[in-house]
Amino acid sequence: YKLGRIFDFVVSGDPFDVPPTSTLLLFLSGFEIEWPWLRFQCRFNLGKQITNGFVENKWDETLVTCPISPEVLLSNQMKFNVSIVSTQRQKHIISDVEIPLYVRRYHNISVYTMIRDKSRELTEWIEYHLLLGIEHFYLYDNFSNDEIGAVLKPYLEKNLVTIIRWPFKPNDGVYWNTIQRSSMNHALKNFGPFNRWMGYFDVDEYFQPNDMIANLITNSSTSLATLLDTAYPERDYPCGVQFEQWRISCFLSQTDLIQSRYSLTLEKCNVILDDRLRVPQKMFLRPKHIPILLNIHQLESGLEYKSNVSWREFGRFRHYHYGKVGDSEDLKKENARIDRTMDRYISILKQRIIKYQ
Repeated sequence: YKLGRIFDFVVSGDPFDVPPTSTLLLFLSGFEIEWPWLRFQCRFNLGKQITNGFVENKWDETLVTCPISPEVLLSNQMKFNVSIVSTQRQKHIISDVEIPLYVRRYHNISVYTMIRDKSRELTEWIEYHLLLGIEHFYLYDNFSNDEIGAVLKPYLEKNLVTIIRWPFKPNDGVYWNTIQRSSMNHALKNFGPFNRWMGYFDVDEYFQPNDMIANLITNSSTSLATLLDTAYPERDYPCGVQFEQWRISCFLSQTDLIQSRYSLTLEKCNVILDDRLRVPQKMFLRPKHIPILLNIHQLESGLEYKSNVSWREFGRFRHYHYGKVGDSEDLKKENARIDRTMDRYISILKQRIIKYQ
């Protein structure tokens, strides 16, 4: 076999379940092996336990799953070793990998996103979503060159942000989204068990609760996670909720641009070109009920979730990537309208962001 490498692993499940549900997930890269047709065993050094492994999401970076016998996890050891052995050839595919055991911190609601050279936008995006009650951010960094670690140092020190280096490129002829999709599933398997809710959206996308929901959050009456639970009960929508997304544009005069009159994205971009035009939806998910993610916009058939929720009902995503830059005359020509619903956050955001400038 041409061997690649393991770039991460997750131990998940509960050894006290009946039957035990603990599994070891190995995320692989660069293995030129026909995994779907390969039969293999997972051999553990503790107690010489052997289980039959299998492969998930074969269409992305390979994810090998090894069921773990209770004897391994209940041995009171802080680590164990595992080897992957072909049952046809009795040949080691992966030899003696050391797996440490530890527990992650639990969060009620977090956000996944993939980034590349986004340091200029991240502070505003993070601070805004902290105002809504987001507790943690998982940032998958795909070849950034903008000192992202230094920019986010205050958030890293407060354990508000986790940066996961994601130095992978799609194979020749394969669409870039496969790399994002593999990172989405890495977050689902790696961090999902430690989150009640997880949002999956980009740095140019902001979740906006409607005024009624925002007032409840701002007044500290309740949290966003609790409001989602109340509006979309787990018994009815076990996998989560999908929200509509609006295109938000920027119309600035040349004077505005020269004087840098507006410092926040929320100030610079507040124009809706056409209420009827939408971009693909984004979601907040209950990760414990989702086996795999193939699409960041919607879940697979058979997974129950509330779809296409409107701004009037609960909230929406605002996508700041689209639109034009122009003056007031251009605004009239485009038959666009100014949207002031985010103005409530501008003053407090400026106060919070100035601490990091």
